[in-house]
Amino acid sequence: ETQRRMLDYFPLDQEELLFVLKGYSKFAKTKKDDTESSFAIMFETETLATPDNNSYREMEGTLGDDDNKAIPPMDFAKQRQYAQEEFLPESGAILQQALANVFLIGSGNDTSPVYQYLEAVVTLLGRRASRGILSILFQVVAGNSNPPVADADSLISLTYRLILASAYLQFRQPTLRRMHPRSWVESLSSRCTSKVTLPAWNEWVNSVAPQIDKTLSTFSHHAIFGPHHPFRSTNPPLA
Repeated sequence: ETQRRMLDYFPLDQEELLFVLKGYSKFAKTKKDDTESSFAIMFETETLATPDNNSYREMEGTLGDDDNKAIPPMDFAKQRQYAQEEFLPESGAILQQALANVFLIGSGNDTSPVYQYLEAVVTLLGRRASRGILSILFQVVAGNSNPPVADADSLISLTYRLILASAYLQFRQPTLRRMHPRSWVESLSSRCTSKVTLPAWNEWVNSVAPQIDKTLSTFSHHAIFGPHHPFRSTNPPLA
């Protein structure tokens, strides 16, 4: 009965729901300091839809893009952790902001910690309105600024590094660490007199880069479910 209510309320199939609840059982036992340090603390378990041939398994001796050091073999949990340490030091802040932004109404369990956790997950997966993700990205960069404003360069950097992290999780190949596009930074900066506000960020994304929310939802999908779990037709990955 409880699972049926969850399936009615959250856009997850039964397999996904059970997998995410398994992550919650781990998350509920962690200290806040741990969740602040790593997005991966919730999902250090097996992946969904891992093929029999384990095709995502890293090849020993794969070379990095900046040197000749071989990347050692690792399981997916370590691969996920590496992607976050290498590309996304903000991963813990992303998780915390998703949890802080949860707004439930009409679920029948609006104050339940597990319901709030599930809502944060489906938001990160892009299965709610895209503005939820845009708000998370903005608030992570804005931090505790008052009034809340963000640096254009930092916003574009974060979204670009989400793309790099997703590519690493999906293809298990070292990703060339190019700089994020300066043209995007200049375009976003041109909409503001100084720092970027949340309305200006939303307006710029809608008019110039309408798929930016998929940088976080694609990364979250790969990080939570693994690189071979199919996307929903209504929530495709970043093209």
